[in-house]
Amino acid sequence: MDTNSPVMYALLVGINEYAQPAVPQLGGCVNDVNAMDQLLRDRFNVPQGNILKLTDRQATYQAIKQAFRDHLIAQARSWAEAGRQGTPPAFLFHYSGHGSQARDETGAEPDGLDETIVPHDSRTRGVYDIKDWELGQLLDELNQYVDNVTVILDCCHSGSGTRDIKPTLVRTRRCAPDLRPQPTQRPAGGGTTRALPPSGWTLGEKYVLLAACRDREEANEHIVGQRQYGAMTYFLVQDLSQAAPDRPRTYRELHERVSQRVNLNYPDQMPQCEGDRDRLTFGGLRPARDVFLNVVDKSGGLIWVDGGLAHGLTEGSQLKLYPPEVRTLDQAGPPIATLSVAEVGAVRSGCRVEDGLTDVPLHARAVIYRLNYGNMQRQVVLDLPGGPDLDALQARLAQDDVKAYVQVVPPDRPAGFRVQLVDGQLELQDASGKRLVAPFPPTDADGLARDLAHVVRYQNALELSNTASTSSLNGAVSLSVKKLDFDPNTQTPVAAPIEPTAGGETQVDVGQRIVLEVTNHDTSPLYFAVFDFSYDWSITQLYPRARGAHEPLAPGKTYSLGLSQKRNEQLAPQLPPEIAEVRQSVKVIATVADADFEVLEQGALKTPYATRRAVTRGDPLSKLLEQAMAGGKTRALGAPPASATDEWTAAQVDFRIRKRAGGL
Repeated sequence: MDTNSPVMYALLVGINEYAQPAVPQLGGCVNDVNAMDQLLRDRFNVPQGNILKLTDRQATYQAIKQAFRDHLIAQARSWAEAGRQGTPPAFLFHYSGHGSQARDETGAEPDGLDETIVPHDSRTRGVYDIKDWELGQLLDELNQYVDNVTVILDCCHSGSGTRDIKPTLVRTRRCAPDLRPQPTQRPAGGGTTRALPPSGWTLGEKYVLLAACRDREEANEHIVGQRQYGAMTYFLVQDLSQAAPDRPRTYRELHERVSQRVNLNYPDQMPQCEGDRDRLTFGGLRPARDVFLNVVDKSGGLIWVDGGLAHGLTEGSQLKLYPPEVRTLDQAGPPIATLSVAEVGAVRSGCRVEDGLTDVPLHARAVIYRLNYGNMQRQVVLDLPGGPDLDALQARLAQDDVKAYVQVVPPDRPAGFRVQLVDGQLELQDASGKRLVAPFPPTDADGLARDLAHVVRYQNALELSNTASTSSLNGAVSLSVKKLDFDPNTQTPVAAPIEPTAGGETQVDVGQRIVLEVTNHDTSPLYFAVFDFSYDWSITQLYPRARGAHEPLAPGKTYSLGLSQKRNEQLAPQLPPEIAEVRQSVKVIATVADADFEVLEQGALKTPYATRRAVTRGDPLSKLLEQAMAGGKTRALGAPPASATDEWTAAQVDFRIRKRAGGL
């Protein structure tokens, strides 16, 4: 830890011994917190007085909650009340022990059970587990003062009542649910239609959560010599101990490495990382990062990356590979290899090395060099007088970062785009002659080319769909837009239908609150992400809000985005003063396997009504499908059970947003 690193406070809880005989004893939890204690002191220079450990009999229900308030919240409050001087302090809550479930009678949990951590004295007379919402309340209070908060939960919580117990050589950190009536209930505000992140811990989104496994998996204890540790904690401590001091890991990078090591040893355990994943580990900084594909596996003679059909990748595409430590393309240096996509799946694809380094390292970063898009390549006509400006534009459109998306055709050919010189400015138009973005100076071929590629990527992403007629997921997901209303008696939020216009369109007024409903009609849970395709050519992920918290939606269930009494959770369309009406699209992409779709996001462009400077720099996020994100969460995927077309589907809803006469 360098001198610029924040002051850190840590609460470490490890429980091997439980007071209730019915709760199985564990062997590695105290070793976990001792290893974390040593890591924090030796590697991160955290003073011993800033680290509080509670183990075994010390870690009672009351002691854990009181220590959270006294050691974490009180320190954060003191810093805030002293004027928030200097670098904000960092806070860590680490729990190693049993995870389980307890009865929820509010209807907020789809399965009727809250997720819990199990204190030493839980399940004894009058003592209960600490529920996820109780921990969430403590974290919310801590987040009032600071946002550099890390939560590590090396436990599982699915409960032995949900599956058969399989014999293993080491213990797993789960125990049966507590089905006693609970003295406290989850606060109102949840709903039976909500989806859960794969970790199952619905704690919030203002911090980073590292969870040992998915909701329905087990957290294993790992044997090293004569000692036991939690598998996630052991490999996490090992990786952070070996990381170069001058290049600390981000949580995303840490998760990639730890999850791969854990999953290699325990194929049924996949650690999760949710929340502010691009922060430095235990730090407040978020280093600049481009969006890459990630090498997640090497097997079957192929190099596997975490992108596929559902991301727009196709067989025959070429990828340039860079070392695992690369974060931005402009500082990447020369590529270490070129890959060709040989086997494309829904969310993971196998590649072969065409040239360069044959022993490709895990977590190497990949960017798309050439795309095999077929009819997704768009034609453009350059309706311009000859001269150096035309030559410069033709040369720019022939460069690799643009030519994968556009093809220049003669003026007598039909084309989706046209570039014309209007009033001394270069206009990018659609086939009807409508201006699409703000015009460019004639000398700004680079700016126009980047905007054109940006618009094409937008259209390609909007058109992503599984058109295979034999896909078992055809019609498996639906998406609808409704208006937000409130029950006049209870003020409970409800989603009400929007009457279509005479022309059959859905129309939403500026400022009108809406609800987006995603329904799973399949017989299996589906992971999903919801994207807003805006009039300004931006693509924004509306859900999941917390990065990495990819949601499985249970069969027959509906998730309602915007259905809330909280203003900051509602959706209300807005338009800038110069625009009266736009066409808006919202898309849901659903997969049978956990996948990351952050790759599809891109920023806005200047609208046709805006003006430009003589030279534009472009939007740094406008590299959709050239660069894809690092995730590592698809490492456990195997070969498709039937075909790639059976692994994903998409649905879309289009509507108009308009300003009412005399309105906003």
